[in-house]
Amino acid sequence: MTTDASLPSAENTDDYFTGLTGDYAAYRPGYPQAVIDAALAGLWPPAPGNGPGRGGRFAGTPIHRPTVADIGCGTGICTRMLATAGADVIGIDPNEDMLSEAARTPPAPGSSSGSPGMTEMKLPDDGNEQEQMQGSTGARIPGAGAIEYRRATAEDAGLEDNSVDLVLCAQAFHWFHADEALREFHRILLTGARLALLWNVRQKTDPFTGGYEEIARRAQADTQERGRLVRRSRGFQPDRTNLFTNVRVLRFDNPQILNLASLIGRARSSSYYPRIEPVRSELDEALKRLFDEHERDGLVTLQHTTELTLCDAVETGARL
Repeated sequence: MTTDASLPSAENTDDYFTGLTGDYAAYRPGYPQAVIDAALAGLWPPAPGNGPGRGGRFAGTPIHRPTVADIGCGTGICTRMLATAGADVIGIDPNEDMLSEAARTPPAPGSSSGSPGMTEMKLPDDGNEQEQMQGSTGARIPGAGAIEYRRATAEDAGLEDNSVDLVLCAQAFHWFHADEALREFHRILLTGARLALLWNVRQKTDPFTGGYEEIARRAQADTQERGRLVRRSRGFQPDRTNLFTNVRVLRFDNPQILNLASLIGRARSSSYYPRIEPVRSELDEALKRLFDEHERDGLVTLQHTTELTLCDAVETGARL
């Protein structure tokens, strides 16, 4: 096995996306609005001022909003969508580069944020250092939620017991230590509150997406030969620990339209895409040939299905 000393080791997956944040923020697919709506459905009544009396941890919000912990938030793609939909969101990620990119990116029109940059350092109860950031500057708009970013892990989020209405993990849960993370999610969720796991899963039903998948597998194989982990699994049954129940899975079409530059950027945003030569250039050339074969008017389409797994937290002390 050949190793690449310039890259994080298999034991240090928190740093796998260091140096990839620009491509990640620019070229990763987002999520259909219907996914966000389904994740938040029923967490608060639609009438302003008639909140459920829980959540709403951000001072000054006009109503009691649902509080969401977006764990493994990366560059904040889903965080901003949740805030735009009206939730107060705590974006949690262990990677400083990803959080810095998230904090620099303004929410979509209709969402809110705080002051830019780093705020004071906070020491949680376990004594581990935790960084807090606020989102990019923007006016406070009624109906939108607040965003706060924190550097922490899924297994030790640093939030209070029974403090959030929803834990959401977008394209991230496969990086976590599953059982430890599920225990932590159950601890911070209110009784009966919700866990949402979502992934964009490529659908290899057309020649272009199938060809892209083959190139991705070549990149993954090279990365594994160099001693790094590749997480291929997408999907999980969160009721396996008896901490969650009522599991249901929803699926949404989510095609991504790309030009040549964004196709290569999309591939390079993956943790497994080689960063050394000549293999990087070889894979880039394979992507260019694939693009030339399938483009129509300078565009191609990667076919994804967004898979959303929802479940509810079991009452503390109860077991199914």
